[in-house]
Amino acid sequence: MARTKKLLGAYAAVGGDTLKRDRAITRFKDRLEGPAAFFDLDEITASSSMDEEEIARLIASLDQLSMGGGQRLVIVREAQALPPEARDALVSYLKDPNPESSLLLVADKLDARSKLYKAVSALGKGAIINCKEPEKRSVGSQVDRMAAELGLELDPLAKNELIDRIGANPPLLSRALRTIREQHATLGWVDVDMIRATVERAEAAAPWTVADAVISKDGKTALELIFESGQESHIGYHVWITRSLRHALVAKELEREGYGEQRGTEILAERFGARPQERGPQNAWRYRKQWRGARRFTRAELVELLKRALDVEDALKGSANGESELVRWVCEICE
Repeated sequence: MARTKKLLGAYAAVGGDTLKRDRAITRFKDRLEGPAAFFDLDEITASSSMDEEEIARLIASLDQLSMGGGQRLVIVREAQALPPEARDALVSYLKDPNPESSLLLVADKLDARSKLYKAVSALGKGAIINCKEPEKRSVGSQVDRMAAELGLELDPLAKNELIDRIGANPPLLSRALRTIREQHATLGWVDVDMIRATVERAEAAAPWTVADAVISKDGKTALELIFESGQESHIGYHVWITRSLRHALVAKELEREGYGEQRGTEILAERFGARPQERGPQNAWRYRKQWRGARRFTRAELVELLKRALDVEDALKGSANGESELVRWVCEICE
């Protein structure tokens, strides 16, 4: 938003990415200038219990004239909690908003079918500010930007480890990077060991990460991930490890029949793609670790390990020793 550009009557910063929402709020506040800027800002936290008096106060705040010669800014946080009466009042206000005032709704969610969302959207391009949390597959570039702002650069393994430990949660990712910067003032390059030593795991390791470590016979990494995660993750780890062993067994047979890695992984993708759109040569990379892992086992070993998977599943579903059985099985695979 350029300084000379007049703000729309209302905006809505919508999504679970609190870092994006906070930055949007900061940008809007930066528009307020002059000695009267303090008086041209009103911040309200919405709640479902707002009564008629509080709703009237909100509309009255929007109707006030600017004291600084620019535009007044009214921020409504937790806008998803606005009661129906408040939403209706805002929809009516936005039919003819005060030209000296701008409303910023900040919400985790706001139904795009609602009258309030449509009323804001109708005010112009850019009225809806997308603050959705990024997916893990796209959060990497955001991590790079956050790190660069702090004068840090992460190697690819470090970046993957950070995202795996924290998830696609920009505020937590930003906090972790700031902690690294505060603890290591002169550091420029961040490697995976630094992440493991500095960042505590905030969510369970992805099951495919554990399965990849197991099929690669990296028992140390696999066990660390299992112990760092809660027991509710164990069934998922069992499913993915079993799946990897099954793929490795098929890879073993394909290699015995004379197929090389490129065509062999393409066949695995065609046969085992979880969804129809994943069943194609372009997804062969998903099966590369299973293909290469198959070379670490004999056919007989893979068959026996898959038989053991049944005992481990029974233990996980009905025994207090489920974790012990899972750990023992992983040790057997990785020995």
